[in-house]
Amino acid sequence: MTTSDDTDAVVRRARERLFSVEYGKVIRARATACVRALRERHGDGAVDDDKRTRILRGKVGDLLDALKKWSELVERFEGEFARVNDGADDDGGVSSGLLDSVRDSLEEFETFLVEDGILDDLPRSVLGDVADGDVGREVPATIDLLRKVCPDATMDRADRLDEIMDELSRKELDLEWRARVLQDMKRVSSHVGYSAENFSYGSTPYSSWVELFGCERLRNKMEEMSDAPSQSYVVWGSSVGWLVFYGALTFERARCKGVEILPELHDTAVRLQRDYMAETVSSERLKFMCDDMLTSSLDNAGVVFLTSVCWDKSVHRAAAVKLANELSVGALVIDYSDQLSEFEEFGKGHVHHTQLSVSWNPNQSFYVFEKVT
Repeated sequence: MTTSDDTDAVVRRARERLFSVEYGKVIRARATACVRALRERHGDGAVDDDKRTRILRGKVGDLLDALKKWSELVERFEGEFARVNDGADDDGGVSSGLLDSVRDSLEEFETFLVEDGILDDLPRSVLGDVADGDVGREVPATIDLLRKVCPDATMDRADRLDEIMDELSRKELDLEWRARVLQDMKRVSSHVGYSAENFSYGSTPYSSWVELFGCERLRNKMEEMSDAPSQSYVVWGSSVGWLVFYGALTFERARCKGVEILPELHDTAVRLQRDYMAETVSSERLKFMCDDMLTSSLDNAGVVFLTSVCWDKSVHRAAAVKLANELSVGALVIDYSDQLSEFEEFGKGHVHHTQLSVSWNPNQSFYVFEKVT
Protein backbone atom coordinates (compact mmCIF):
# COMPACT_ATOMS: atom_id res chain seq x y z
CA MET A 1 0.00 0.00 0.00
CA THR A 2 1.34 3.42 -0.95
CA THR A 3 1.24 6.01 1.87
CA SER A 4 0.18 9.61 1.31
CA ASP A 5 3.76 10.73 2.02
CA ASP A 6 5.07 8.36 -0.65
CA THR A 7 2.47 9.62 -3.13
CA ASP A 8 3.30 13.27 -2.36
CA ALA A 9 6.99 12.54 -2.90
CA VAL A 10 6.35 10.87 -6.28
CA VAL A 11 4.18 13.75 -7.49
CA ARG A 12 6.71 16.30 -6.23
CA ARG A 13 9.54 14.57 -8.09
CA ALA A 14 7.46 14.21 -11.25
CA ARG A 15 6.46 17.87 -11.16
CA GLU A 16 10.06 19.05 -10.70
CA ARG A 17 11.24 16.90 -13.58
CA LEU A 18 8.45 18.18 -15.84
CA PHE A 19 9.26 21.81 -15.07
CA SER A 20 13.05 21.53 -14.78
CA VAL A 21 13.08 23.80 -17.83
CA GLU A 22 10.19 26.24 -18.10
CA TYR A 23 9.50 25.50 -21.73
CA GLY A 24 6.15 27.29 -21.71
CA LYS A 25 7.76 30.54 -20.61
CA VAL A 26 10.71 30.15 -23.00
CA ILE A 27 8.60 29.35 -26.06
CA ARG A 28 6.09 32.11 -25.28
CA ALA A 29 8.87 34.69 -24.89
CA ARG A 30 10.42 33.73 -28.24
CA ALA A 31 7.04 33.92 -29.97
CA THR A 32 6.44 37.34 -28.43
CA ALA A 33 9.83 38.52 -29.69
CA CYS A 34 8.98 37.43 -33.22
CA VAL A 35 5.59 39.16 -33.07
CA ARG A 36 7.29 42.34 -31.88
CA ALA A 37 9.78 42.09 -34.74
CA LEU A 38 6.88 41.71 -37.19
CA ARG A 39 5.15 44.79 -35.82
CA GLU A 40 8.34 46.83 -36.02
CA ARG A 41 8.91 45.57 -39.56
CA HIS A 42 5.48 46.70 -40.69
CA GLY A 43 5.95 49.98 -38.90
CA ASP A 44 8.95 50.53 -41.19
CA GLY A 45 6.65 50.26 -44.20
CA ALA A 46 7.89 46.85 -45.36
CA VAL A 47 5.71 44.94 -47.77
CA ASP A 48 3.57 42.21 -46.24
CA ASP A 49 5.10 39.27 -48.07
CA ASP A 50 8.82 40.07 -48.06
CA LYS A 51 11.27 37.33 -47.13
CA ARG A 52 11.89 38.52 -43.57
CA THR A 53 8.17 38.73 -42.86
CA ARG A 54 7.59 35.22 -44.19
CA ILE A 55 10.40 33.84 -42.01
CA LEU A 56 9.06 35.59 -38.92
CA ARG A 57 5.50 34.42 -39.53
CA GLY A 58 6.70 30.86 -40.08
CA LYS A 59 8.66 30.98 -36.85
CA VAL A 60 5.69 32.35 -34.93
CA GLY A 61 3.54 29.53 -36.28
CA ASP A 62 6.11 26.91 -35.28
CA LEU A 63 6.47 28.39 -31.80
CA LEU A 64 2.71 28.54 -31.26
CA ASP A 65 2.37 24.92 -32.37
CA ALA A 66 5.11 23.98 -29.90
CA LEU A 67 3.42 25.97 -27.15
CA LYS A 68 0.18 24.10 -27.83
CA LYS A 69 2.00 20.74 -27.61
CA TRP A 70 3.63 21.81 -24.35
CA SER A 71 0.31 23.02 -22.89
CA GLU A 72 -1.36 19.72 -23.78
CA LEU A 73 1.52 17.82 -22.19
CA VAL A 74 1.30 19.85 -18.98
CA GLU A 75 -2.49 19.57 -18.86
CA ARG A 76 -2.28 15.79 -19.23
CA PHE A 77 0.21 15.42 -16.40
CA GLU A 78 -1.57 17.89 -14.13
CA GLY A 79 -4.56 15.58 -14.49
CA GLU A 80 -2.37 12.59 -13.64
CA PHE A 81 -0.92 14.40 -10.61
CA ALA A 82 -4.42 15.23 -9.39
CA ARG A 83 -5.60 11.63 -9.83
CA VAL A 84 -2.65 10.26 -7.89
CA ASN A 85 -3.08 12.81 -5.11
CA ASP A 86 -6.81 12.06 -4.90
CA GLY A 87 -6.07 8.40 -4.20
CA ALA A 88 -7.01 6.91 -7.56
CA ASP A 89 -3.81 4.90 -7.23
CA ASP A 90 -4.12 3.26 -3.82
CA ASP A 91 -2.01 0.25 -4.81
CA GLY A 92 0.91 2.31 -6.11
CA GLY A 93 0.51 1.14 -9.70
CA VAL A 94 0.05 4.51 -11.36
CA SER A 95 2.37 6.53 -9.14
CA SER A 96 5.20 4.03 -9.60
CA GLY A 97 5.14 4.65 -13.36
CA LEU A 98 4.51 8.38 -13.17
CA LEU A 99 8.18 9.37 -13.07
CA ASP A 100 9.01 7.17 -16.07
CA SER A 101 6.05 8.59 -17.98
CA VAL A 102 7.15 12.18 -17.33
CA ARG A 103 10.73 11.36 -18.33
CA ASP A 104 9.69 9.63 -21.57
CA SER A 105 7.25 12.38 -22.54
CA LEU A 106 9.78 15.10 -21.80
CA GLU A 107 12.44 13.35 -23.90
CA GLU A 108 9.95 13.00 -26.75
CA PHE A 109 9.07 16.71 -26.53
CA GLU A 110 12.73 17.72 -26.45
CA THR A 111 13.43 15.53 -29.49
CA PHE A 112 10.63 17.37 -31.30
CA LEU A 113 12.19 20.73 -30.33
CA VAL A 114 15.56 19.65 -31.73
CA GLU A 115 14.38 17.98 -34.92
CA ASP A 116 12.05 20.84 -35.81
CA GLY A 117 14.53 23.54 -34.78
CA ILE A 118 11.91 25.21 -32.59
CA LEU A 119 14.38 26.95 -30.30
CA ASP A 120 16.98 27.69 -32.97
CA ASP A 121 17.89 31.37 -32.99
CA LEU A 122 16.84 33.49 -35.92
CA PRO A 123 19.57 35.61 -37.53
CA ARG A 124 19.80 39.17 -36.18
CA SER A 125 19.09 40.35 -39.72
CA VAL A 126 15.64 38.77 -39.42
CA LEU A 127 14.84 39.42 -35.76
CA GLY A 128 16.19 42.95 -35.79
CA ASP A 129 16.95 44.61 -32.46
CA VAL A 130 14.33 42.61 -30.58
CA ALA A 131 15.99 40.09 -28.21
CA ASP A 132 13.78 37.27 -26.94
CA GLY A 133 15.55 37.35 -23.59
CA ASP A 134 14.21 40.88 -23.05
CA VAL A 135 10.57 39.86 -23.44
CA GLY A 136 8.19 39.13 -20.63
CA ARG A 137 10.46 39.69 -17.67
CA GLU A 138 8.21 40.59 -14.76
CA VAL A 139 10.77 40.57 -11.95
CA PRO A 140 12.50 43.76 -10.81
CA ALA A 141 15.91 44.64 -12.18
CA THR A 142 18.71 42.61 -10.66
CA ILE A 143 20.29 45.69 -9.06
CA ASP A 144 17.01 46.45 -7.27
CA LEU A 145 16.81 42.89 -5.96
CA LEU A 146 20.45 42.94 -4.89
CA ARG A 147 20.00 46.16 -2.95
CA LYS A 148 17.10 44.68 -0.99
CA VAL A 149 19.69 42.56 0.80
CA CYS A 150 22.82 44.72 0.32
CA PRO A 151 21.82 48.40 -0.02
CA ASP A 152 25.34 49.46 -1.03
CA ALA A 153 25.68 46.90 -3.85
CA THR A 154 27.31 48.18 -7.02
CA MET A 155 26.04 47.89 -10.57
CA ASP A 156 28.97 45.72 -11.67
CA ARG A 157 27.86 42.95 -9.28
CA ALA A 158 24.35 43.09 -10.71
CA ASP A 159 25.75 42.97 -14.25
CA ARG A 160 27.84 39.93 -13.37
CA LEU A 161 24.80 38.20 -11.89
CA ASP A 162 22.84 38.93 -15.07
CA GLU A 163 25.63 37.50 -17.23
CA ILE A 164 25.78 34.29 -15.20
CA MET A 165 21.99 33.86 -15.02
CA ASP A 166 21.69 34.38 -18.78
CA GLU A 167 24.45 31.84 -19.45
CA LEU A 168 22.88 29.28 -17.10
CA SER A 169 19.48 29.76 -18.72
CA ARG A 170 21.00 29.17 -22.15
CA LYS A 171 22.80 26.10 -20.90
CA GLU A 172 19.58 24.56 -19.58
CA LEU A 173 18.10 24.87 -23.08
CA ASP A 174 21.08 23.07 -24.64
CA LEU A 175 19.58 19.66 -25.32
CA GLU A 176 22.93 18.03 -26.07
CA TRP A 177 24.15 19.19 -22.67
CA ARG A 178 20.97 17.86 -21.03
CA ALA A 179 21.60 14.48 -22.69
CA ARG A 180 25.09 14.40 -21.14
CA VAL A 181 23.60 15.21 -17.75
CA LEU A 182 21.10 12.37 -18.18
CA GLN A 183 23.93 9.95 -18.93
CA ASP A 184 25.72 11.18 -15.82
CA MET A 185 22.58 10.56 -13.78
CA LYS A 186 22.36 6.96 -14.93
CA ARG A 187 26.07 6.27 -14.44
CA VAL A 188 26.39 7.86 -11.00
CA SER A 189 23.11 6.34 -9.83
CA SER A 190 24.33 2.83 -10.63
CA HIS A 191 27.69 3.54 -9.00
CA VAL A 192 26.59 5.04 -5.68
CA GLY A 193 23.24 3.29 -5.28
CA TYR A 194 21.01 6.39 -5.21
CA SER A 195 17.93 6.41 -7.43
CA ALA A 196 18.28 8.53 -10.55
CA GLU A 197 15.45 10.74 -9.29
CA ASN A 198 17.80 12.12 -6.62
CA PHE A 199 19.53 13.99 -9.43
CA SER A 200 16.48 15.73 -10.86
CA TYR A 201 16.79 19.48 -10.53
CA GLY A 202 15.04 22.73 -11.15
CA SER A 203 16.04 26.32 -10.59
CA THR A 204 15.25 29.05 -8.08
CA PRO A 205 14.98 32.57 -9.52
CA TYR A 206 17.13 35.22 -7.92
CA SER A 207 14.02 37.13 -6.84
CA SER A 208 12.93 34.16 -4.67
CA TRP A 209 16.45 33.65 -3.29
CA VAL A 210 16.60 37.33 -2.29
CA GLU A 211 13.25 37.09 -0.55
CA LEU A 212 14.41 34.00 1.33
CA PHE A 213 17.65 35.65 2.42
CA GLY A 214 15.70 38.72 3.44
CA CYS A 215 14.87 36.63 6.52
CA GLU A 216 16.63 38.44 9.37
CA ARG A 217 18.28 35.31 10.77
CA LEU A 218 19.74 34.34 7.40
CA ARG A 219 20.78 37.82 6.39
CA ASN A 220 22.47 38.47 9.74
CA LYS A 221 24.29 35.14 9.56
CA MET A 222 25.57 35.82 6.03
CA GLU A 223 26.72 39.31 7.05
CA GLU A 224 28.42 37.85 10.11
CA MET A 225 30.25 35.35 7.90
CA SER A 226 31.23 38.17 5.54
CA ASP A 227 32.80 40.16 8.38
CA ALA A 228 34.60 37.15 9.85
CA PRO A 229 35.04 34.74 6.93
CA SER A 230 35.91 31.63 8.90
CA GLN A 231 32.57 30.01 8.01
CA SER A 232 31.02 29.21 4.63
CA TYR A 233 27.67 29.17 2.88
CA VAL A 234 27.41 25.60 1.51
CA VAL A 235 24.94 24.21 -1.03
CA TRP A 236 24.41 20.44 -1.01
CA GLY A 237 23.35 19.44 -4.52
CA SER A 238 24.59 22.67 -6.08
CA SER A 239 23.88 21.61 -9.69
CA VAL A 240 25.27 24.19 -12.13
CA GLY A 241 25.84 26.69 -9.34
CA TRP A 242 22.79 28.98 -9.32
CA LEU A 243 22.46 29.19 -5.53
CA VAL A 244 26.22 29.38 -4.98
CA PHE A 245 26.72 32.23 -7.45
CA TYR A 246 23.80 34.08 -5.84
CA GLY A 247 25.55 33.89 -2.48
CA ALA A 248 28.99 34.86 -3.76
CA LEU A 249 27.77 37.93 -5.66
CA THR A 250 25.22 39.09 -3.10
CA PHE A 251 27.39 38.82 0.02
CA GLU A 252 30.67 39.86 -1.52
CA ARG A 253 33.00 38.76 1.28
CA ALA A 254 31.27 35.50 2.30
CA ARG A 255 32.93 32.18 1.49
CA CYS A 256 30.66 30.03 -0.69
CA LYS A 257 30.92 26.36 -1.65
CA GLY A 258 28.87 24.09 -3.87
CA VAL A 259 28.90 20.30 -3.49
CA GLU A 260 27.60 18.39 -6.53
CA ILE A 261 28.01 14.70 -7.32
CA LEU A 262 27.29 14.83 -11.08
CA PRO A 263 30.48 15.70 -13.02
CA GLU A 264 28.71 17.45 -15.92
CA LEU A 265 26.85 19.81 -13.59
CA HIS A 266 29.97 20.42 -11.51
CA ASP A 267 32.12 21.07 -14.60
CA THR A 268 29.55 23.55 -15.92
CA ALA A 269 29.69 25.53 -12.66
CA VAL A 270 33.50 25.51 -12.72
CA ARG A 271 33.57 26.76 -16.32
CA LEU A 272 31.24 29.63 -15.43
CA GLN A 273 33.38 30.49 -12.43
CA ARG A 274 36.45 30.59 -14.69
CA ASP A 275 34.77 32.58 -17.47
CA TYR A 276 32.75 35.07 -15.42
CA MET A 277 34.07 35.18 -11.87
CA ALA A 278 37.87 34.87 -12.02
CA GLU A 279 38.41 38.62 -11.73
CA THR A 280 35.49 39.21 -9.36
CA VAL A 281 35.66 36.51 -6.68
CA SER A 282 38.82 34.69 -5.59
CA SER A 283 39.02 30.92 -5.79
CA GLU A 284 39.54 30.93 -2.02
CA ARG A 285 36.12 32.49 -1.52
CA LEU A 286 34.20 30.53 -4.17
CA LYS A 287 34.68 26.77 -4.50
CA PHE A 288 32.88 23.94 -6.29
CA MET A 289 33.47 20.35 -5.17
CA CYS A 290 32.53 17.25 -7.20
CA ASP A 291 31.68 15.08 -4.25
CA ASP A 292 29.00 13.10 -2.43
CA MET A 293 27.52 15.39 0.20
CA LEU A 294 27.18 12.48 2.65
CA THR A 295 30.96 12.07 2.72
CA SER A 296 31.88 15.75 2.32
CA SER A 297 33.25 17.89 5.13
CA LEU A 298 31.05 20.22 7.15
CA ASP A 299 34.04 21.96 8.72
CA ASN A 300 33.38 25.71 8.94
CA ALA A 301 29.87 25.44 7.45
CA GLY A 302 27.76 28.34 8.73
CA VAL A 303 24.73 28.09 6.40
CA VAL A 304 23.86 24.87 4.57
CA PHE A 305 21.25 24.83 1.78
CA LEU A 306 19.73 21.40 1.03
CA THR A 307 18.30 21.07 -2.49
CA SER A 308 16.34 18.08 -1.25
CA VAL A 309 13.03 18.16 -3.08
CA CYS A 310 13.72 14.95 -5.05
CA TRP A 311 16.04 13.13 -2.67
CA ASP A 312 15.15 9.60 -1.63
CA LYS A 313 13.85 9.38 1.93
CA SER A 314 16.92 7.42 2.97
CA VAL A 315 19.27 10.01 1.44
CA HIS A 316 17.38 12.91 3.00
CA ARG A 317 17.41 11.18 6.38
CA ALA A 318 21.13 10.44 6.13
CA ALA A 319 21.79 14.10 5.31
CA ALA A 320 19.78 15.18 8.35
CA VAL A 321 21.67 12.80 10.63
CA LYS A 322 25.02 14.06 9.29
CA LEU A 323 23.98 17.65 9.93
CA ALA A 324 22.77 16.81 13.44
CA ASN A 325 26.05 15.06 14.26
CA GLU A 326 28.61 17.27 12.53
CA LEU A 327 27.29 20.80 12.08
CA SER A 328 28.52 23.49 14.45
CA VAL A 329 26.18 25.03 17.01
CA GLY A 330 24.73 28.27 15.66
CA ALA A 331 24.83 27.17 12.03
CA LEU A 332 21.67 27.50 9.92
CA VAL A 333 20.13 24.97 7.53
CA ILE A 334 17.68 25.69 4.70
CA ASP A 335 15.49 22.81 3.55
CA TYR A 336 12.35 22.28 1.50
CA SER A 337 10.80 20.16 4.29
CA ASP A 338 10.56 20.38 8.08
CA GLN A 339 12.30 17.02 8.61
CA LEU A 340 14.94 18.60 10.88
CA SER A 341 12.24 19.49 13.41
CA GLU A 342 12.43 15.83 14.49
CA PHE A 343 15.97 16.38 15.81
CA GLU A 344 16.65 17.86 19.24
CA GLU A 345 19.87 19.29 17.83
CA PHE A 346 17.72 21.71 15.83
CA GLY A 347 15.44 22.70 18.68
CA LYS A 348 12.45 20.65 17.56
CA GLY A 349 11.25 23.33 15.16
CA HIS A 350 12.14 25.78 12.41
CA VAL A 351 13.02 29.41 13.03
CA HIS A 352 11.58 30.64 9.73
CA HIS A 353 9.17 29.36 7.07
CA THR A 354 8.08 30.91 3.80
CA GLN A 355 6.66 29.89 0.42
CA LEU A 356 8.34 31.12 -2.75
CA SER A 357 8.16 30.55 -6.49
CA VAL A 358 10.60 28.08 -8.08
CA SER A 359 10.67 26.44 -11.50
CA TRP A 360 8.64 23.41 -10.38
CA ASN A 361 6.23 24.99 -7.87
CA PRO A 362 4.85 28.54 -7.51
CA ASN A 363 4.49 28.02 -3.74
CA GLN A 364 7.48 25.94 -2.64
CA SER A 365 8.04 25.80 1.12
CA PHE A 366 11.42 26.81 2.54
CA TYR A 367 12.28 26.08 6.18
CA VAL A 368 15.20 27.54 8.13
CA PHE A 369 16.61 25.70 11.14
CA GLU A 370 19.29 26.60 13.66
CA LYS A 371 21.66 24.05 15.21
CA VAL A 372 21.25 24.59 18.95
CA THR A 373 23.16 21.69 20.54
